Amino acid sequence: MTYTKEDIGKEIEELVDESGTTMNAKIVHVFCQVCGEEFIGTRRQAGGFLGGHECYHQWEFAMMHVQADA
Repeated sequence: MTYTKEDIGKEIEELVDESGTTMNAKIVHVFCQVCGEEFIGTRRQAGGFLGGHECYHQWEFAMMHVQADA
């Protein structure tokens, strides 16, 4: 499902998808503090978005360090 700014703050009583059933899923709006990319979705999805960005930016910074040493 696609969520928009109008959905922020809403709670979905029961959300069923391929990974299972989530009860009381709140729709949130988060952003990456490094690059500013934004995401609107459930808290669970937002956690994946933020965790993915953290991992990516750690890799990105490591590559910058490696290139600087070359």
